[in-house]
Amino acid sequence: NLPPLEAGAGQAAMLLLAAPLLLLGAHDGPAWQGSPQADGLYAAYNQLAAFSQQCQLPIKTPQIVVVGQQTDGKSALIEALMGFQFNHVGGGTKTRRPIALQMQYRAECEEPRCFLFEGGRERQVGLQELKAYIEAENSRLEMEGAFEAEELIVRMDYKYCPNLSIIDTPGLLDFESAAQSTAPSAAANARAVRELVVAQMSAAERVILCVEETRCWQSSAVRQLVGEVDPTFGRTVVVSTKLDTKLAQLSGTSDLLHFLTARPLRESHPRLLGGPFFTSVPSGRVGSSPLHGFATDGEYQDALARTEHANLEYLREVAAPAADAATQPGARSAVGISRLRRFLEDLLRERYLMSLTSIIGQLQAARERTSQQMAQADELLEELAPSRLRGLCSKYVSLFMERYDLTIAGTVATDTAPIGQTLAQERAEAGALCSDAALGADFSALVGEGGAGARLFGGAQFHRLLREFELGVRSLPSVLITDEQLSNALGVDAQHDALCYGRAVCQAAMSQSLSQHHELLTRLASRVEHVVARMLLHAAATADEGISAAAGAGALRATARRSRMISETIGGFLRRPVEEAFSSLLRESLRECMQACYTDIRSVVAPRGGASEVSTLWPIFASPANDVTEDGEVASWAVGGWVGSGESAVDALVTRLVGAWRRQFALAVKRKVRYFLISLAERLPTHLLRSLHTMCDEPTSTSSLDVASARAALLEHKAGLETEHARATQLLDRFYSLRGQLEEGSREGSRADRPAEALAAGRG
Repeated sequence: NLPPLEAGAGQAAMLLLAAPLLLLGAHDGPAWQGSPQADGLYAAYNQLAAFSQQCQLPIKTPQIVVVGQQTDGKSALIEALMGFQFNHVGGGTKTRRPIALQMQYRAECEEPRCFLFEGGRERQVGLQELKAYIEAENSRLEMEGAFEAEELIVRMDYKYCPNLSIIDTPGLLDFESAAQSTAPSAAANARAVRELVVAQMSAAERVILCVEETRCWQSSAVRQLVGEVDPTFGRTVVVSTKLDTKLAQLSGTSDLLHFLTARPLRESHPRLLGGPFFTSVPSGRVGSSPLHGFATDGEYQDALARTEHANLEYLREVAAPAADAATQPGARSAVGISRLRRFLEDLLRERYLMSLTSIIGQLQAARERTSQQMAQADELLEELAPSRLRGLCSKYVSLFMERYDLTIAGTVATDTAPIGQTLAQERAEAGALCSDAALGADFSALVGEGGAGARLFGGAQFHRLLREFELGVRSLPSVLITDEQLSNALGVDAQHDALCYGRAVCQAAMSQSLSQHHELLTRLASRVEHVVARMLLHAAATADEGISAAAGAGALRATARRSRMISETIGGFLRRPVEEAFSSLLRESLRECMQACYTDIRSVVAPRGGASEVSTLWPIFASPANDVTEDGEVASWAVGGWVGSGESAVDALVTRLVGAWRRQFALAVKRKVRYFLISLAERLPTHLLRSLHTMCDEPTSTSSLDVASARAALLEHKAGLETEHARATQLLDRFYSLRGQLEEGSREGSRADRPAEALAAGRG
């Protein structure tokens, strides 16, 4: 039902350019059969890809990434390449998670045999189960309005499958349309899909299959995005889908030939890796209901062949006058799914062969790493023996203290994002020492560059806390003494004694300050415990990593599950008792520190024997009259002074006394808390070792080390390493064999060429 094309003069050049395209596509239907000779090569690379995914090894293998806008037919194109339908395709954004398809030709597989990689392992699934799984994943993500970056890995063997490794990505969304959409998540989804697709294209070893439904070769949104990752298009193949629709739309010969030759595309991208290819996929899904277009995969394959044949027959009529003049055997453009399959298979095979030497080197390195880590695991198992357990505890404490000391002294080798805290976060978790208003604008200057918004940890966070404590003391409210309180404090005999009057005023003022300082000290103790406990978490996590690295959990880049298991079990069985011992010493040392601070406060207001005792207070507030700087500095510590008698002399006395005491109190507390931190670090190693060694010496105690669980986890880890080592060795042998076959074939080719060369020379 395709429309007839107009013929006219001046079309010869266009026909000449299009003729090679038609000649390359002129076959008796699709060549579904794969290349049995390449079975070993493709099977090895598929196993390597699965091995790399399971063990998270940095082995990069060539793959084809399919990109395009939504509804451009990416998923339908992939199904046509495979020869059967398995994905959930249709209107809207159906593919919401990349699907990595490892396809391999298997002549013995009359039906598709599918394997799903899930939870670190591969399991065989039926086609219907695979369909349901993919549809459920896409439906789940669609309900959530989300896209997921992690690839869903599927391997499939089939007699109609090509030997290809393809990644189907979510369809790109039109960002301008999304920005104008009333749906609040549209723009965010567009950005998320774009970032996901760019990440998939960015690997240099990957070929980009740029799929678009277009009639314009000047520009397209998809090619513009591809150009950001591959500016020269040297690893990009362009495919134009829905050719049957375009043939019906382009009734003029000149328009059709302009579209088929794609001259603007070739001129703008002279290093284009391949294409454009022109494909058509029949509509309809495989199923048993009347609504489905095909009852079996065989009917679907026949429909694909008929569609391709009809397109080629139609185009032969147009290009027939120029077909005999075609002289470009290297032309890469072609019509039909079958031609695209052949091109991609040959391209991927070429990339595989070129990567053999690199893959062998990477596998050798992976095998060597696993060998070293198995030896490390054996060594750690020996250290778990009762006779050597003390040595392991000492090693852990040494790692712990090394990081703990660095945390206090300061280090630039740590990412502060996961462990640092802003002042707001710290105050929210452990309480504030004073109100936000009391902090004022001067706080950033007091805590140094970065101020309250800096993410600090360890010694820096501790220093910031002490500066906030100083501000908290300065911002304490005014001391309030009423006439009634003062009269009661004077008693019966001292109402008119000036010296007793002064003593009573001072004692009343200091009693008021005592309750204020006591409350502030309680809040300070809570904050100090919080800051030091965070040092514990950081130091313990580092010690866990150090002990786990000895078992090979870190350097191997093992699976995330196994790495967590090693860190939590092997390091964790020592970490828990260390945390308990640390916490007990922390609480004991902090209690002693706070007790010394409380003693200082109470000693100031202790009962005194008489007037002679009052004189001991005078040095605090009696200073030379000309010491204006000292007076002003002391007053700044008691801005509110006191409220009460209204007598200026008494007001000045109390203000001076309270200010001097607050300053002295702040300095004394800061000295004691700093000494507490230093003393804790000095006592900690001995305390931790004593606690751990006690547990080693009492294996039947309820607080003993759980060595059995740690040993079981380590044995499991070693078994995993042995499996990975065996698989790496097996793959390495296989790639050695492939390279040997390739070299042998090359030598045989050279030997076959030499007699021909000699014969030619003799004829010459």
